Amino acid sequence: MKSPHIRTTLNELGQALVRVEDDELFDFVEDYLVEEHDLDYMFVQAHSKPGCPTWHTMTFDGGLMAQIQAALSLLDAKRLHDIFLLNNPAPRA
Repeated sequence: MKSPHIRTTLNELGQALVRVEDDELFDFVEDYLVEEHDLDYMFVQAHSKPGCPTWHTMTFDGGLMAQIQAALSLLDAKRLHDIFLLNNPAPRA
């Protein structure tokens, strides 16, 4: 999947992490993974810095990484970016 706003990785404990930039995009991705693909996460953490969109990290069992990546690969990158832009308008030139 190609999206600058979503990243997947395994942590040192072998857990699958899905990091999503922005609250609105996180809500969309969370609903998509949980409701449409039955991929339940163990917990979620939010990381924020003043003036920057919040990053949300969902932690899944590491054995789900292939399913997570397959599900995310079905999403349209333009749609994801459009959702991101709802709260984060592009700077004007």
